[in-house]
Formats: sequence, structure tokens, C-alpha cells
Amino acid sequence: MPVEMRIPRAKAVDMNAYARKPVFHYFRNFDVRVNSRTVQLDVSETRKFIKDKGLVFSISMTLLVTQAANDMAAFRHRIVKG
Repeated sequence: MPVEMRIPRAKAVDMNAYARKPVFHYFRNFDVRVNSRTVQLDVSETRKFIKDKGLVFSISMTLLVTQAANDMAAFRHRIVKG
């Protein structure tokens, strides 16, 4: 199964119509704009699939988690030039 690389494209956000504007303003003034969560997941089937394909588990999981985060629009925001 080939891995598809999905690269988000940048576009400006209209802050007057932005539904998450209050969340943006809440995090905007943080020195480090990070929101972190820890969850327990059963990845035994994923681990088996990765090992059966002869792939490296840590690299494969990093790719999968990064792609999952990039699939969520709210996680793709960046503040550019203020």
C-alpha cells in the first residue's frame, strides 16, 4: 500500500468570518502556542501491519500521526507576519 503525501496549501483566513476566532485569540498571546493531549490507543493491529510490511514502527507511527493531525484543519493554522 503506497503512502500518499498530503501537503496542505497556505491561504489567508478572513478573521471577521472565522468561526474559531475566540480560540485563536485565546492562544495567540501564549509564548508557546501548543495544546497537548495524551491518550491511550490500542495500536496492536497497526503495529502488526507495520511489522508485516517490514517497516520501522517509530517512523511509521510518526508519519501516521502527522498525517492525521494535518487532516484536521484546526491543527494546520500558522501565524505569519503577526
